[in-house]
Amino acid sequence: MLRLNQLARELGVSNQEIIDLTRSKLGMGGKSHSSNLTDDQADQLRASFLVRPEVSISPSGSNQVWPPSGRNQQRRGSSASPKIQYFVDISGYYKYLMISAPADIISKIARDLRLRFTATFGHSSRTASDKNFYTYWVRLSDKPLSEPDDFRFIEDVISKYNTHHKENQSSPIKELTSIISTIDERQEKFNFLIQANKTLEKTKEDYDKFLDQLIKESDESKLKLVEAEGELMELKFTHELLKSEYNDLIIENHELEVKYNHILESRNYELGITDIFLRCFPHVQLHRGSKEIIEVETDDKNKLLNLLISIANNNCIPKRKTHVAGWLEQEFNIIHHDDGRVYWISNENKLHILVGHKTKSSQKSDFTYMENLKYSV
Repeated sequence: MLRLNQLARELGVSNQEIIDLTRSKLGMGGKSHSSNLTDDQADQLRASFLVRPEVSISPSGSNQVWPPSGRNQQRRGSSASPKIQYFVDISGYYKYLMISAPADIISKIARDLRLRFTATFGHSSRTASDKNFYTYWVRLSDKPLSEPDDFRFIEDVISKYNTHHKENQSSPIKELTSIISTIDERQEKFNFLIQANKTLEKTKEDYDKFLDQLIKESDESKLKLVEAEGELMELKFTHELLKSEYNDLIIENHELEVKYNHILESRNYELGITDIFLRCFPHVQLHRGSKEIIEVETDDKNKLLNLLISIANNNCIPKRKTHVAGWLEQEFNIIHHDDGRVYWISNENKLHILVGHKTKSSQKSDFTYMENLKYSV
């Protein structure tokens, strides 16, 4: 639908001319400038204006054919081939192709343009927005043109009929198309750079994460290395202890071999009884001359050994306190006499035993030793 005053503005005529033409051409009375026309009615009115003489108000104010011969149009009857001049006017509500060419060429161009646009056309009666006058207008659309496709389509249609088209001639559409192509290329490059920058940032983020992971693993490896070094030092220390104990065992074994050989040579097999007792009870420590009394001076060694075993096992045996606090004693026979004494005291998982004589001088000496030993153990 289109109003009468809009069509008058489009054709560059007064509202009254359009109203009169609707009465004479369409037989429609009672129309005003705000009345609506269908698209078919508007096309019939436009076609009526095609047979009108190309008369307009010249810049000087007199009625004459415009533009003058030689400006933007070919003289009638001229045998020269037509040279098409055109301009795409997008300044108003409707988008127009303003063009100067013979009428038969205009109809062909409008026919080809209808593949994409409305392409109704008529005589032009005023200058376009580029300040030039063109003989015809072709209405393209009331919506923005799709750049650069629409402009390229228009140029391709016109170039088929422009016999004087020169290869080195630059048209506004070509210039606009070139600018748009350049803009598109730059936009494409800009989009590529944006995408490349995003990829670079993602790569940098992944690299930073990888580097942090390497640093973390390196710190963990350093910590494990420190722990391993500590364990190695402990193993070395343990090795030294074991080595020292091994050497002590070698020395002790050598001493035992010497004693064993001595026992074999002397045929006195009771000499090793004390060593066997100490090996069976490693928490027992014999003091002073206990070993000599046990192996040499005692006649009933089995009885004394059973007494010592009972003491070492903390069995309940008759005992009494001595004059030295903490020490206990029990008597036994030394070579047919009941004058032997066994003294003992426990201290920190160690059992201290002293085997002595009952004689006064010997007891006094033993008590003094026991008193001193009490403060040292």
